[in-house]
Amino acid sequence: MGIFSGGAKTNKQVSEIEYSWKSNFLKINGKFLETGGLIGTIRVPLEAIETVVIETLEPIESLNVLKAAKEAMTPRVILIGKGTRLAYLKVGIDIANEVQEWLLERIQ
Repeated sequence: MGIFSGGAKTNKQVSEIEYSWKSNFLKINGKFLETGGLIGTIRVPLEAIETVVIETLEPIESLNVLKAAKEAMTPRVILIGKGTRLAYLKVGIDIANEVQEWLLERIQ
């Protein structure tokens, strides 16, 4: 899958305020976490994020047995705050753990 996952060229760059690969990025901009690229665009206050988890299965309510084609299982990095899901990012299985660890380091 060329959009989200590995391959020889991921062009991954990691710094204290930005984690980027291909045309996607996560960036700490002042008091906010901002993302952009094919993973989607979100802007969440850092102080609202309590933890970050990874989910690899689609929730039951989103499954549709009438679909002709199934979506590939893509891990989601989920931002959780005050017991609720604030946002999620679909990332490649090859970098899901790295993205989770980078985010956890930034919110603590």
